[in-house]
Amino acid sequence: MSKVQLRLYIETDDEDYTKERSILKYVEDMFNQEYDGLLQECKQDGNSIITYVSRMEHGW
Repeated sequence: MSKVQLRLYIETDDEDYTKERSILKYVEDMFNQEYDGLLQECKQDGNSIITYVSRMEHGW
């Protein structure tokens, strides 16, 4: 089994994290589009994909 881990760190000068949330939502949407297609291909081949999405963390 192969494992892939993706970590994305975003830092802006936005006090209420609006920019960070907007960027993270965009990346999540793009990932989900690609993932849905890949999942269907894997199911057709008799394989499966397991994902874990961690919570968004803020660091100061």
